[in-house]
Amino acid sequence: MFTECLLTFDDGPHPTSTSLILDILAEAKVSAVFFIVGARLKSSICRSLARRAVAAGHVLGNHTFSHPKLVGKQLSEVRQELQRTHDLICECAGSCVVFRPPYGAMDQGVTDIATEMGYKILNWNVDSLDWKLRADGEWVEHAITELGGLGKEVVLMHDIHISTAYDLPNLLTHLMADPTRKIANAAMWSDFLKLMNLPAANCGVSKTARNEASFGEFTLSD
Repeated sequence: MFTECLLTFDDGPHPTSTSLILDILAEAKVSAVFFIVGARLKSSICRSLARRAVAAGHVLGNHTFSHPKLVGKQLSEVRQELQRTHDLICECAGSCVVFRPPYGAMDQGVTDIATEMGYKILNWNVDSLDWKLRADGEWVEHAITELGGLGKEVVLMHDIHISTAYDLPNLLTHLMADPTRKIANAAMWSDFLKLMNLPAANCGVSKTARNEASFGEFTLSD
């Protein structure tokens, strides 16, 4: 029995690091889900990267327009965050049906809005901490310790950090050398919605505490 591993990247596209990551994934012949921050698609370079990702077989997901913590927001604000990004992604990909809330934070209101808009919510259960552990190879070592033979693993990474791009080949080498694990085709992301037998809206609770402080401050200049 294989443990299937779905690769996911949040917060991009980034003109430099996302481009490198796409090169690395192409060379390894694997695909990933990229959760897009809509404000980044104001850039023509980033729109081109989004289209390039789709053409290469990757999946684009909605990660809101400005990356706010949605819990506690007015429902109209939540809907606007999703809709603005939805429209921009659809210009690049034609459609968008998977959503990841910033920081993994959601409540019933967020879940209801996403569901009404036709989205499935996919979080993660392997937190690489690549945003924090940027020393040479450190985040990969941590990610490997988080891999637990869970049957289906969703790995959280961020394509806005150059250190993630530089060390990604090491993670791929580890995953591809493990005879008990295989990297899933990103198109099969919906197979991961029942992680750990939890409802889809709550899937992907990380071993690492899932709160805003643990992710550091998000800026569109990263």
